[in-house]
Amino acid sequence: MDVAIPFTWTESDPKLIANTHMVKLHSFDTKIRKVDTLVSYKNDE
Repeated sequence: MDVAIPFTWTESDPKLIANTHMVKLHSFDTKIRKVDTLVSYKNDE
């Protein structure tokens, strides 16, 4: 697969993907913060 890889990262607006599926992963918290994690991927079904 040929993919252009940028030499530097830049800020951009969110890139929303249509027809996605989100899976919530393990959450954890510290004494300072709570972290919720999830992964989104394109659902081809």
